[in-house]
Amino acid sequence: MLMPFVPSYDDSGILALNKPRIIAAYKTLAAANGLGVIDIYRRWVSYPVSNALGLYLDVLHPNATGYWDIAAAPNAILRAI
Repeated sequence: MLMPFVPSYDDSGILALNKPRIIAAYKTLAAANGLGVIDIYRRWVSYPVSNALGLYLDVLHPNATGYWDIAAAPNAILRAI
C-alpha cells in the first residue's frame, strides 16, 4: 500500500498547489503495480479539522493518536478482505 502525506499547517504555496497531482500520481503508481492507496490527506480532511481532533504533535507531524489513526486505516481495509 502507498500512503501520501497528511495535511499540513501551511497549505499555501507550491506544495499545496501540487498536492492533487501528487496524490493522483500515487494512485496511478498504485494501480499500475496492483497496490492500494491510503489517502490520509483525504481521510483527515484538512489541518484545521485533523488538528482539532488532536492528531498532531506540531504543525506538520502526527502525534501518537495521529499515527494510531494512520495505522487504523489499512487495518480496517485488511479486515474487510
